[in-house]
Amino acid sequence: MANMAGQEVALYVNALDRTIQKNGVTKAINDDFWTSDIVPILYPVWDSDRDKLESYIRYKAGATVINKNKNIRNQKTGVYSWSSYQLDTNQFTSTELDELWEKLDRKYTEYREVEDYNLEQALTSLYAKDNYINWNKLVMIRKFLLLDSDWTQTADAPITAEEKAQWVTYRQKLRDITEASPLGQKGVPAPEVKFPITPSKYKQRKAVAGTFTGNLQVIDNGNQANNDPGSTAGGTVITNASDVTKLAAGVGVTISAQGTQSDGVVVLPDYACVTKVDGTSVTLNNRVTGNLNATLTGATFTAGDSYDYLADTINHFFYLNQSVYRKYSDRILTYLSIAISTETIDSMPVSRIYDSNASTNLDTILEQLENGGS
Repeated sequence: MANMAGQEVALYVNALDRTIQKNGVTKAINDDFWTSDIVPILYPVWDSDRDKLESYIRYKAGATVINKNKNIRNQKTGVYSWSSYQLDTNQFTSTELDELWEKLDRKYTEYREVEDYNLEQALTSLYAKDNYINWNKLVMIRKFLLLDSDWTQTADAPITAEEKAQWVTYRQKLRDITEASPLGQKGVPAPEVKFPITPSKYKQRKAVAGTFTGNLQVIDNGNQANNDPGSTAGGTVITNASDVTKLAAGVGVTISAQGTQSDGVVVLPDYACVTKVDGTSVTLNNRVTGNLNATLTGATFTAGDSYDYLADTINHFFYLNQSVYRKYSDRILTYLSIAISTETIDSMPVSRIYDSNASTNLDTILEQLENGGS
């Protein structure tokens, strides 16, 4: 028996469980497809009633290993019993072995394409019906954000010690979301849950420096619905601003009290956040308050985040609104498509979350997934 330890597997077929694995993706083949498409490939040479196929392994290096289970009669007792053995593939030509692999590989691809398409269509339909923010979806997106930042905690991550500490804080803030108050936001309505900005985003804000002048005008403070740093809506506008080339959405701005006030009252914070830059007009979020059309002429502004990371409870956090959630919808659907209908492969644990009797509701599926499957 050849030693195949360490060799990469190109295709693995478990005939007992009727599963096929390729590139780490395992598909449980339904009975109809197995009978109509797989059996004709295997029978009678590779699989028969009295000499059953157990498993087929094709290695990327070209070797083939086939394990079978044969019904053998004991010549002394006359009793039949099943006995597992490894088939001697040397009795077959390389062409025959290659053809077997190509046929099985082709059928796996065919099955996966059809199944994935049908599954994605079904999930897309469910998503269209359930396109609203709730805690199940928040937890799923938090999972993605944690996965996306795993690299920051490796020993060779290309970041400074200070940046690594910020990423630790960021990841802890994500974990705390599901905790009870005061650390977490458990019990808060889903649309009101705040997510922390990343240290990368904070670094971009911090790097901006310089001063500029302009006329600050409160134009829509009463209608500003949120403080999302990425929002294009704003409660204040700086017009005829000078030297705004370094400004962009998300940049912090410290506002001085210099300038001439008119047309009402302007209440200045020590810090606000840019939500939009258009020529010499700079839109800030509504941390600048005052009466409608109140202005501050000739005010001085200093660009650059003046707060420590996550110390600003408004501009260092954002709401997971529908526009943000839609960015994750494809990833959620892809994640579910891969996870659903997988099986345990021999002794290798593989998640299985699909239950034919389960509710066909996307939130139910997400909840099952979060609880470890069903």
